[in-house]
Amino acid sequence: MGQGPEAATLSALARYTLRAAAELTGDPARAVAHLNAVLRGQPGLPLCTVVCARLEERGGDWTACDVELRRGDVLAFYTDGVLDAVGAGDRFGEARLRAALAGLGGTVEERVAGLAERLEAFRAGERRDDLTVLMLEYGGS
Repeated sequence: MGQGPEAATLSALARYTLRAAAELTGDPARAVAHLNAVLRGQPGLPLCTVVCARLEERGGDWTACDVELRRGDVLAFYTDGVLDAVGAGDRFGEARLRAALAGLGGTVEERVAGLAERLEAFRAGERRDDLTVLMLEYGGS
């Protein structure tokens, strides 16, 4: 959250804490819980958006949520800046995001570009939050 040196410092703290916790525990949920504890121990209100996923070809006893992917399925990860993008009368929100994603096709690069175009067309005013989108296409085995 934020910009400048403080945001960069928080981002680095989050990235390296999460990476170390994930390597040590092998459990994404425990790694995120550890990161949350570390951030809560920091002064101020350190907020950040985190995606932590473990992708495996076979097996896995991931209890948080199982999602079966088929060849060609696309995963979309995004920051809260996407949902909170301010338009003329409201925010972009989850319903618009779902509709936009459903209407996109092509490569992941084309899909990201298409979503960026929709977001830019929606946004109004001077208030701008960071927008980060990561899309991954499952190629199968």
